[in-house]
Amino acid sequence: YLGPSESTDITSSYISNANFTTGAAIDNHVYGYSNNMTTHGTTYCHQQEVTDWTIATNNADGRGAAVFAYGSSYQLKGNNVSAPATGPDGEAGQALGMFAVWSNTVQYTQDVTLPAGNYTLSFPVYNVSGTNTVNANLFGFISNSGDAYYCRNNTFTVGSWTTMSVSFKLTQQTSGKISVGYTDANVGSGASPMLFIDKVMLTTDRKIGRAHV
Repeated sequence: YLGPSESTDITSSYISNANFTTGAAIDNHVYGYSNNMTTHGTTYCHQQEVTDWTIATNNADGRGAAVFAYGSSYQLKGNNVSAPATGPDGEAGQALGMFAVWSNTVQYTQDVTLPAGNYTLSFPVYNVSGTNTVNANLFGFISNSGDAYYCRNNTFTVGSWTTMSVSFKLTQQTSGKISVGYTDANVGSGASPMLFIDKVMLTTDRKIGRAHV
């Protein structure tokens, strides 16, 4: 008998800017279509650069994302929604906001190499509006060999912080990507989730206690 498992938070060893506080928050609304930039006089359209994260999708019409300060008046203009007042711990700070419409994908990734072990990725998510079930949840880990471990939720709770998680086992050192995002169903902004993400966490499990025979 090897004893119970104990989870250890190893986020800071493997994921940079997991709480999206590195770099300035956006200072205007974010739109999903290029023609909105002239129509509405905004400076931001599509997915914006996020420190330590890579835009993983074709950054074109039908999606938008950026880092927002909590309580900010700036909005995801897919459905004119602002970030929640505070983060998942009730604290001030910043979150990554994102949306996609009409079967498009919004996604950011970060390269990581993990040793063999048992892992859990957790993603606190706040859905401001949009109850439609998405085509694909892209929150998780993707190995460079093509194995993907995604959270199973395809519908995001509206109006509160909820934590999605996915657990996976690696039998050898594995390089891959931490992924946040989703592929939308074939619906417009009124039905598509308007998500804010903060405090991505990576934990590893190990057995504690002495072995018995």
